[in-house]
Amino acid sequence: MTSKVLYCFDSDDIETAADNMAELRVRRLPIVNADKRLVGVVSIGDIAFLHSAAIAGKALESVCSPVGTRLTA
Repeated sequence: MTSKVLYCFDSDDIETAADNMAELRVRRLPIVNADKRLVGVVSIGDIAFLHSAAIAGKALESVCSPVGTRLTA
């Protein structure tokens, strides 16, 4: 368990969620509504299968890179 809960809102677009996953270095991200109630969970696999493999690949590349290494693209 972490002391800080990481999430995105159901109103965020998929690119925002993927960017958050990459920045936070997580493969799954809880989705909450405006009241901050859990409404789902999105994974990198969900993004690749349902939206864009390119967006998912970019997020996964950042998640999997060694800590302290920033990829440029």
